[in-house]
Amino acid sequence: MKDKNQEAGDNSTQIQGESVTINNYLGGAAQPRRDNPTGRSRYMWLLVVAPLVVVVIGVAIGIPLLGRRDGSSDPAANIASIQPSVPSTPPPTAGVRPKPVTGWYELVQYRAVVWNNGFDIIDPVRIGAQSFPSSIVGNYASSAGDQMNKATWALAGACTTLSMWIGKDADSSYQAGVGRFVISVDGREIFSADRSLRDAAQEVTLDISGAVQVTLFDTRRGQEARNAWGRPRVECSSPPGPKR
Repeated sequence: MKDKNQEAGDNSTQIQGESVTINNYLGGAAQPRRDNPTGRSRYMWLLVVAPLVVVVIGVAIGIPLLGRRDGSSDPAANIASIQPSVPSTPPPTAGVRPKPVTGWYELVQYRAVVWNNGFDIIDPVRIGAQSFPSSIVGNYASSAGDQMNKATWALAGACTTLSMWIGKDADSSYQAGVGRFVISVDGREIFSADRSLRDAAQEVTLDISGAVQVTLFDTRRGQEARNAWGRPRVECSSPPGPKR
């Protein structure tokens, strides 16, 4: 059996041991705990790299979306959507006809609706000292009652001007006579003149706007010089009939 003094020593030792344990727990006698430098560096690396990864991913996703104007996922469509647009020519309005082009038409090159036997085409014809291409001569005896030297063209209201030179054919075998030249529009006489071989070529220019038909007619006796129509032509927006 332990005496009281021994028990007291043992208790003292126990208390001292407990005191050491408590001191160690409180950190008094033990060394202070040091952080792991390797773990801290790892955390710092993640803190730096992670935002960069997020930025790179965001940029990779955001660029196609910014360039995609129409929501299409096709890159070619994205490129096409930013190309400058070129204005296209609007289609012609339905029912609108193109504006006609006005020009001169030689009457002898187009079929007449009336062409009597006394008229012949000659190229050229000489009236006085002048020569004219694409012309007409009245060969037959012709009168108001027997209109052998006569021709009519259909204009369909598309012509504005009639132009020609008139007179006697300088190369006729007969040298006498006076011929009468008559021009009518839609059955109404608008011009007439008498010419002989002594007369120079007379220029004739008439307004025939809106005329449906134009007629050339001349009178001549059988033993007289031929009547000559030098280069009769019309200014129209369409031809005065089909081509010969």
